[in-house]
Amino acid sequence: MSWTIYALLAFLFIGIQRFFYNIAAKLHLSSLFTTFVFMLTVAILSGLYIFFTKTSIKIDSITIFLSFFNSLTFSCATIAHINALKYSPSPLVYPYIRMNILLVVLYSFFVLHETITLSQFLGIVLSFINLFIMSYQFQSPKVASKSFNVGFLWATVALICGAASSIFCKYGSIYVDKLVFIFISYIFSTIFLFLGFWLFNIKHNSSNNKIVISTIIGICMGILNIFGFYFYLMALSSGPLSIVATINGMHFVLAIFLSSIFFKEKITFKNILGICLTIIALILFI
Repeated sequence: MSWTIYALLAFLFIGIQRFFYNIAAKLHLSSLFTTFVFMLTVAILSGLYIFFTKTSIKIDSITIFLSFFNSLTFSCATIAHINALKYSPSPLVYPYIRMNILLVVLYSFFVLHETITLSQFLGIVLSFINLFIMSYQFQSPKVASKSFNVGFLWATVALICGAASSIFCKYGSIYVDKLVFIFISYIFSTIFLFLGFWLFNIKHNSSNNKIVISTIIGICMGILNIFGFYFYLMALSSGPLSIVATINGMHFVLAIFLSSIFFKEKITFKNILGICLTIIALILFI
């Protein structure tokens, strides 16, 4: 399949996975514990695949380096994303965090020196216009509050870490076997979160019911992510980072759409406009 098909599949799976972030937030589940289960699920599933297919694991310095920093930045972005959703509504959080596309595209043009077609360039411009329209509310004084500011801070952390993770993924898709990259990255991520529980003496005081729900949500996120992440790496391995990251970055529209259905979150005219612009941008990319 072409890299555009892989990018669209990644868009679908990761968009649904991001909706599960909102489920975890709305149910007031522990972001650390849910993320831990999510990371552990991906590590186990990718490890089982490697074991049963007898895939050789080549562990060298570049594999360790890329996997380590990808897992570190992605873990931070995931925890920050869920926490941001606890303080601010998803129609604001998702598009604001996706502004990390700007950082990724700038890196693609000025460091990787990527070239794109005119229609793809128009798609990127349209995506930025869409992101600006949908994230502008985050800077409005009318919605400023202590809780909102905390959400904005968490969202900013997720934005920066998410951009860094995308860049590491680009290099990982080229220089490392994709499933090995996923496996080692998520082994690191699981270790990071376990150390976080231990170092900061974080105790999981949730009820048994919430622990079970957190586990189920984390497993669902892990299953969706292993497919989405693999398709994302496949797209990155042959497609330009600027385009693949932009397509993937539009997945927040799917998460907002699902949130409006299941959580009755209000969709404004700007949200509807954003969905329409996303569809047009995706067509231009293809």
